[in-house]
Amino acid sequence: MSRYTITADVIVASKRIFNATVSYGFDHACGYFIQVFDPVDPDSLILDKDSFFDGMNKTGMLETFIAMEIKEMIPDTHIEAITLDLPIP
Repeated sequence: MSRYTITADVIVASKRIFNATVSYGFDHACGYFIQVFDPVDPDSLILDKDSFFDGMNKTGMLETFIAMEIKEMIPDTHIEAITLDLPIP
């Protein structure tokens, strides 16, 4: 399992959220996942997507990064792993 966290201003459902915590990674049970936590209430999820429950594939994960305007913040090695449909190292 891998889990990475960044803090960024993101766009979710056409709304800009400032200083949100974004977690993403790869888990053997649910595959790729992305979670965005509310900066006001860190226990509250604004977005929770994964491969198993939501059917998000590698393209969906990359498209979510682009839509949230955080792709440039993700390390190239992570983008390459996702592009090749491999676990994120």
